[in-house]
Amino acid sequence: MAYVRNNVFFFSGAKNALQLVEMNALLLDDKGEPKDFNRFMQDTKPIHERFNNTWLETEYNHAIASGEMAAQWTRYQKDKQVFPYLKYSTAGDERVRESHNLLDGMVVAIDAPFWDTYYPPNGWRCRCDVTQVTESEAKKADRLMDSAKAQRHADNAEVLPKGKQRALFAKNPGKSAQWFDEQHPYFEGMGDTDM
Repeated sequence: MAYVRNNVFFFSGAKNALQLVEMNALLLDDKGEPKDFNRFMQDTKPIHERFNNTWLETEYNHAIASGEMAAQWTRYQKDKQVFPYLKYSTAGDERVRESHNLLDGMVVAIDAPFWDTYYPPNGWRCRCDVTQVTESEAKKADRLMDSAKAQRHADNAEVLPKGKQRALFAKNPGKSAQWFDEQHPYFEGMGDTDM
């Protein structure tokens, strides 16, 4: 648990540092003179709004979802002798991304490498889940897949975000114990000393 607290602590520090860098860039006017406080405050409102309203709720939801999925992974590992498969499921409503819908109902062995990359959450505000199933339940499933086939299917569906964002989600928080890692844009340009 201390590792998780440290992970969130470093993430928060990086977020605050980036916000301060952006705000500090607005201290001076076009002539290089300090702005009066009211103008500075007005100029920094959009930064405050973006960091503390727009992004904060999304980051909070991601941290909660990652924590719940990590705890679930730990429980599932204890029971994997009886329930050796995981079944992917979405929230089943109109808000589910089409790419995530393409994974709905897939059943893959719990120890398959597939879950190293595609264990939820698989994007900002992802509400997907996995449930454990027995071997007999898995054999009856319409969408039982080996890890390689499941990986190809997920890659083709483009479940994870593209570009830099992909690295944020291509992990299993139950294995990595990281909700936010150094791939997050807040950490860009930060060295070990900054951390």
